[in-house]
Amino acid sequence: MLFNTVNTLAHGKEDTLVLFANNERKLVKTNELSEQTVNAVEQLLVLDNFKGSVGEVSHFYQVAGLSGFTRVIVVGLGKFDAENSLAPKSLKTLANALVKKLVEVKASALTLLLPENLLADSGLYPEYGSDSVYRTALLFVEAINFSRYKFKRFITLDKPEDGHADNCSCCTGVKSYHFLVDAEHVEAFEAGLLDARCISAGVKLARDLGNLPGNICTPRYLADQGEKLARDYENITTNVLDEHEMEALGMGCYLAVGKGSSNRPYLTVVKYNGAPDANQRPYVFVGKGMTFDTGGYSLKPAASMEEMKYDMCGAASVLGLVKAVAELNLPINLVGLVAGCENLISSTSYRPGDILKSMNGLTVEVNNTDAEGRLVLCDALTYAGSFNPLKVVDIATLTGACMVALGSRLTGVFSSDDNFAQELVTAGNYVDDRGWHLPLDDDFRADMRGNHADLTNAGSRFGGASTAAAFLSYFTKDYDWAHLDIAGTGWVSGKHHLATGRPVSLMARWLQDQIMKQK
Repeated sequence: MLFNTVNTLAHGKEDTLVLFANNERKLVKTNELSEQTVNAVEQLLVLDNFKGSVGEVSHFYQVAGLSGFTRVIVVGLGKFDAENSLAPKSLKTLANALVKKLVEVKASALTLLLPENLLADSGLYPEYGSDSVYRTALLFVEAINFSRYKFKRFITLDKPEDGHADNCSCCTGVKSYHFLVDAEHVEAFEAGLLDARCISAGVKLARDLGNLPGNICTPRYLADQGEKLARDYENITTNVLDEHEMEALGMGCYLAVGKGSSNRPYLTVVKYNGAPDANQRPYVFVGKGMTFDTGGYSLKPAASMEEMKYDMCGAASVLGLVKAVAELNLPINLVGLVAGCENLISSTSYRPGDILKSMNGLTVEVNNTDAEGRLVLCDALTYAGSFNPLKVVDIATLTGACMVALGSRLTGVFSSDDNFAQELVTAGNYVDDRGWHLPLDDDFRADMRGNHADLTNAGSRFGGASTAAAFLSYFTKDYDWAHLDIAGTGWVSGKHHLATGRPVSLMARWLQDQIMKQK
């Protein structure tokens, strides 16, 4: 799909003109439209009982004074004017509404008169000046790509006759979006378009992987995706550790979780080398890749267990981030650790009461086999220290307790370094992939001390998101570390469940922030 800027309405092949109106039924950007056309559209809006609320859509097939377009679509902005900007959530709402209308009318090519300053200056980075135009382009195009996403790989009854792959531009209607942008805004707007394309590619990869069923997306499959990234990008290399290599490293906790499955665990190491100095210390991201989680002998309830294919969304987001960073060509070094594993029940599964030895030497008593993610992560996080990292972030669908605390809108952010946590929260706010800083202190660490071993893998039912993070903190003392709990944000639950690709946007923004701070 093509997103670009143009400087005239007469671009050539567009069949649809997209305009935007506020809650007073007034078009808010009218470049190159005649007074006759503006008046005609606004009169049609009145006749159509258009209120201009956010995401309200009207469309017309004949407009006085306008030639060259098959139809005109008008999207509501709500209360938008010189003093009132949109919230990022509203921008997503109108983008989603626009995509639905485009599919309905079978549009194929658009010219959009999108106001370049729909979003106000974020105020988050005053040292870099106003970011209104860049951020409007970035979030609008990310929202368009998110809304048009479909996952129909395994549907055979409704496949298009032309055999197009799912989520191609043809199946969702539009092949090109051309934005008519004022000359003084072109540079910033195009920068937003470019970054949106790169980040959306990473989000799509994360969503595609997350939506795959466990019989296809196994730990080995995740390793294959890491190797594919190395084939696709010259500055990416991938190494896959099998269970024998992991055993030699002493990853007793990680390996115990995978003992019950014939799909053996793999730890995939994906390195992106983009820094001018090849020896520059890397940022390391660790993703929980539980490709299916029954809970083990601490068996999960049957209801919605099929959604436990999403327990690898942390690993999917790490692979998606690596792809986004490679597309952005960021001047950093990065290591992605994809901790692939499967938690099933068999005669060889680990049991409640087992005592395991971790890679860093601490022993762990298993109180709950469904608290398996932290056992995989603890050894992966210890291994992360071998890369002499600048900072480490782990991403995991770790606790239902985080969902209870924050619901499905906010990712739980944990770090012993409040400044580190705030950096991640700020980055998430900027791209509307929001997180919330939750507590992590010595009281929670004390709760994870064991009875017959150094640690227990499951604390009490209270403060479960924080005690899980506290458990991980025992394995991260040698570097700066943060933990993102995406149990509530990694996928949308329910009848139409789908992976979200979060928090790829947050992490990409945070890395861009780190680069800006180094300049």
